[in-house]
Amino acid sequence: MSASVVLVKFGGELIEEPSALATVVYLGLPTLVVVQQLATRQRVEEQVIEYAVRLVRATREHPGLALGSGSRGALALVRGARAVSLMDGRGYVTPDDIKRIALPALRHRVALAPDALLEGRRVNELLTEVLEAVPAPRM
Repeated sequence: MSASVVLVKFGGELIEEPSALATVVYLGLPTLVVVQQLATRQRVEEQVIEYAVRLVRATREHPGLALGSGSRGALALVRGARAVSLMDGRGYVTPDDIKRIALPALRHRVALAPDALLEGRRVNELLTEVLEAVPAPRM
């Protein structure tokens, strides 16, 4: 039995739970390796990398987060954005690609502050605040 990976895309957005309307693509292991290599070739401008770094730094400064993301969070943002841009058929990464991957790439890399926990706040909510607070570069 060969290994395979399922990518699910619906309306240009990656989704966690596929619906009947979603496009499902099955990739064998050799094809997956090629796709991973293609993703590493996606062009990323310095401004976009700096944006990813600023987002990660902002998680460390947000009062609702006791623990912000580390440098691996910025790497995850750029790597994920490369994959998103590849799936969108572009050869370059945009700040919007960074934004699209931010929640899944960072949510497990931060921890809520005790006050935020008591107030019933959620990690996604606080990360969205960070995304809204940090200006994206114009490209």
